Amino acid sequence: MMLDKTGHKISDDVRPAAVVYLLAALAVMSLAALLVYVVLSLPPIAPGLTEHVDAQMGQSGVSNPVTAVLLNFRGYDTLLEMVVLLVALLGVWALGDAAHHHETKPGPILDTLARLLTPVLIL
Repeated sequence: MMLDKTGHKISDDVRPAAVVYLLAALAVMSLAALLVYVVLSLPPIAPGLTEHVDAQMGQSGVSNPVTAVLLNFRGYDTLLEMVVLLVALLGVWALGDAAHHHETKPGPILDTLARLLTPVLIL
């Protein structure tokens, strides 16, 4: 039986929770140590991709290498971001209808802000 500072009995559920917290802390510290090791083991000067970009400049359709990288590689990144958003939307739709809430009309301040800020947020 365990007692706290005031002499009250501590439930037995505290010990398993402490073990879980200890294991989680050890896992986080191990991951942090691994990340520090990986960052410190990187070479001081990493080889770039300049040769690869220069070799493919004719196929990129542009003359500037920065524009070529942005158009050719970032396009895939943007496409994958759209796929992630689509999967998130499908997940929300899969949750079904939420509980019915009574809708209230927004006040004049909220209504005005919504009308003014919606186009800005879309841009």
